[in-house]
Amino acid sequence: MNWRDTFVRFGTILVIFWVVNILVSWGMNFFMGPRSTNTVLTEEVKSGQRVTALPAPEIRQPLKLEIDFVDTPTSDTEHKLELPARLSRVEFTNFGATVGRLVTERPAEGTELQTVSPLPLTDKENRLFLVALDTMTPFFYTTTESKTEGNMSSITFIGESPVARITKTFTVSTAGNLLDLILTIEPLQKDIPVQPRLFIPAPSLTANQLGHPIFSRNSEMLSGVVLGIKGNVDKVAATDINDAAWAMPQMFGVQDRFFAHLLVKDHQAFARRGYFKHDSNNNLSAIIEGPVIKEKTTWTLSFYCGPKEAARLNEVDSRLEALLEYGWFSWFAKILMKILCFINSYVHNYGWAIIILALLINLIMFPFTQRGQKSMIKQQEMMKKMKHLEQKYADDKERLQQEKMELIRKYGAFPGGVGCLPLFIQIPIFAGLSNALRSAIELHQAPFIFWITDLSSPDPLYIIPILLGISTFFAAAKSTDAKQNVMMIIMSLVITGVMMKLSVGIGLYVLVGTLVRVIQVRVVKIKKEHFFWSKF
Repeated sequence: MNWRDTFVRFGTILVIFWVVNILVSWGMNFFMGPRSTNTVLTEEVKSGQRVTALPAPEIRQPLKLEIDFVDTPTSDTEHKLELPARLSRVEFTNFGATVGRLVTERPAEGTELQTVSPLPLTDKENRLFLVALDTMTPFFYTTTESKTEGNMSSITFIGESPVARITKTFTVSTAGNLLDLILTIEPLQKDIPVQPRLFIPAPSLTANQLGHPIFSRNSEMLSGVVLGIKGNVDKVAATDINDAAWAMPQMFGVQDRFFAHLLVKDHQAFARRGYFKHDSNNNLSAIIEGPVIKEKTTWTLSFYCGPKEAARLNEVDSRLEALLEYGWFSWFAKILMKILCFINSYVHNYGWAIIILALLINLIMFPFTQRGQKSMIKQQEMMKKMKHLEQKYADDKERLQQEKMELIRKYGAFPGGVGCLPLFIQIPIFAGLSNALRSAIELHQAPFIFWITDLSSPDPLYIIPILLGISTFFAAAKSTDAKQNVMMIIMSLVITGVMMKLSVGIGLYVLVGTLVRVIQVRVVKIKKEHFFWSKF
């Protein structure tokens, strides 16, 4: 079979696969997905339901995105206190009684990732766990108590304005993954009811690389997180959140590519509705609106603020595993990630772990690849003989038809059909591994060798994509047809361009697989030339 036939076959398989994928996804969304709620509803509002217009007065109110602070500070001196938590350090500040710094430790990789960074005094709104009121929100709090008992540490702040007194007690544990907030609000004027709002900004990943800070908002994967009415964790794109609110959400928050900040337990039904604020600077915050109160009330809320790791998420709630961006082949991606982490536990380098995984997969695939190559060679021989018959019996159509039928009986109607099998098998492997490597926190800033310092990001020097394009070109058999060679060059350039956008981890996997197939093709060709092919 010539290169053109191979290219057409491969392209046809991909087109069929993606068409089926789109049809199945559309069918599931149509028959099983959520229905639009952008109309006035008269039925009872359910927890987690997305709404834009409802008869219930509390839900129908305009979204409250702005904050009115008390202008006169009780004290403009910032006090900070760091509390140890499980594989993280949480620094609290009396400015807003919020988390001023959050550092996640990665002992296996020997790195630290900072997802909440100190803000200037002028930026009061984008603070984790800021509590706002409809008017006269206090910003300068007093630290009243901090203590550590066993593996539990807590800190208490009190802030006051003319309308309310706010008490916030944060508790973290070195044995758990949750951060608890005990929120007490006491209205100070009987004729002025109080309605609190809790702000949860998205993670802002700041890492230390090559001796200088690197800021990464991961804006392409910023999204809201909501527990829907069907009990599933839904992701809401940042472009699809305007003028929408969710009634009484049991889980609500925000995420980026690697981390999540979200409410996971609402013990006293604080959340009456939740919505999002997305400003022009790409700051995304979840806003959880509490009930209107006229007397002192206390709520206990539990939050998860950490990396999107399967083990940690499952410890909190198994439904949170949906936050992992593993895509259509999520079940297969989880298996591959477990294997990859297992290999890394021995080699201590995810780059080498990816190479070993690629070699193992190609070793398992070898019988199918070998059979496919043998089938393709058989079809090439058939096509050569078919062309010879067409030239030999060009003037005798009846004899030509008889000879063709005889040739088909000898080789089969489609002798190269088995050659498609390796491609079909590789599709879920590539899709699953690509999604896993793209979203796995384990690969963030995981170095390999030399210039590759982050396997989750594209190759900064484009060396891996260029090597992949070159290996793809040499993987195809050379042809005397100039058009086929030009097409092969174009395809190699396209593959190079695509791989420039993907993570260097997936590029490394594809490169190893391509080099292995080049070696296999050459070995098969040598064996065939030395008449040993029939033994295999």
